[in-house]
Amino acid sequence: QRPHYLMEVLILLAQINIINDDPGLAILQLNKALNINTKKEMTLRVKAYKMLALGYELTSEYQKSIIYFKKFNVLENIIKQRLLVVQQLQVNEQLHLFEQTQNQKQLQAENRKLQTSTQQLKKLSYATILIVVVVFLYLIFTLLHKKKLQQALLIYQRKMTFHPRTNLL
Repeated sequence: QRPHYLMEVLILLAQINIINDDPGLAILQLNKALNINTKKEMTLRVKAYKMLALGYELTSEYQKSIIYFKKFNVLENIIKQRLLVVQQLQVNEQLHLFEQTQNQKQLQAENRKLQTSTQQLKKLSYATILIVVVVFLYLIFTLLHKKKLQQALLIYQRKMTFHPRTNLL
């Protein structure tokens, strides 16, 4: 972290020197800031290149000004490309999250439909079982009633065929 702060301080001092109309000292400070080996600090390097281009322009060294302005543009474009990649990744992540939530909502809706149809099938199966039991009981009672009627018919036929005077059948 220390090189970062040192680089930032040197750039701020150079900015003050440019404002105070001392571009020579600003150029020295900016070159010293760029010599600090921090490849991670691309935004500070962009500031330094831009200010170097301005400093060399103020000292009428236009060739060096153009060189540092080109370096400024190249580095700034690299930063923009990286930022674009990061933004694209964020958009893709948001799209992926959106698709996941849509799929989750769709699955929840399907789950509710399946639960509803399961409940309806349970009710239908209970009703079917109840009907089968009722029909079975009806058949049993009908068979028992038929048996009683047959027995009653047999007793009636015996009574009809019984001759009371002779006690013969």
